[in-house]
Amino acid sequence: MGMSRAVARDVGPERSGRGGADLSRDEIVRALENEIVSGTLAPGDRIDERALAARFGVSRTPVRDAIGRLASLGLIEVKPRSGSYVAEMSLDELLQLFEVMANLEGLCARYAAERMDAAEQAELRRCAEACLEQDTVEAYAVANFALHNVIYRGAKNAYLETLTRQARHRVGGYRNYTFRLPGRLRRSAEEHVEIVDAICAGDAERAHALMFKHADIKRSDFAPFVAAIGQRSRRMS
Repeated sequence: MGMSRAVARDVGPERSGRGGADLSRDEIVRALENEIVSGTLAPGDRIDERALAARFGVSRTPVRDAIGRLASLGLIEVKPRSGSYVAEMSLDELLQLFEVMANLEGLCARYAAERMDAAEQAELRRCAEACLEQDTVEAYAVANFALHNVIYRGAKNAYLETLTRQARHRVGGYRNYTFRLPGRLRRSAEEHVEIVDAICAGDAERAHALMFKHADIKRSDFAPFVAAIGQRSRRMS
C-alpha cells in the first residue's frame, strides 16, 4: 500500500536556501518516522517520492535526502530499479530486536523509578490514564508512544534514551500489530498502570521486571503477521 495511508499535512511552499532545504528534509524525516512507528505506514509499504514532494511542497531532492537518512537508520529499504519501501524483517530478526528492546525498556523503567521527580511522575500517571481511555488501535498507539517517551526521558540517561528510541522506531510498525490481537489493548493499558505504580513508588526492581515482561514479544504473536508481509512482498516483486 502506498502513501495514501500517510497522514496529510500542508507545510506550504519550499523554502529557499540551503537552510530551508535542510529544514524541509528534517520535517519529512520526522513525518515518515512517526508514520512508520505508529503503523500508519506498515512494513513493506512503498514510499512514493513524487507524492511526498507534492505533500510537502518541495522538490524531490529533500525527499531523497530524508529517505536516505531513514534508510541509514534501517527504517526504509531502497531497492535498485524498484523504489523505496518501509523496511521489513524476518521473524528471527524481529525477535532478536525485541529481545534487545525489552532489556532497554526495562532499564529505562528502572532508572525512571530512581530518578523521576514528582512533576514527571504526575505526567506519567496522566499518560497511563490516557491509555486506559483509548478504544481504537490508532488512538492507543499514540497514547502508548507518549507514555513510553516519558519513561525514556525520566531515565535521565541520554545514551540509553537514544538507543531505546532507535530500537523502538525500528520495530514500531510490527509492535503496533500486537494491539490488534484480541484483548491486547486493555491488557497493555493495565500493564502500564502497574509499571507506573512501581515507578512512582520508587520500586526500581519491580519497575524493571514489569517493563521487561510488557515489552517481551512472543514468537507466536508475530509469526502470522511476518508470513503475510513476506507473501505480499513476493507478489509485488
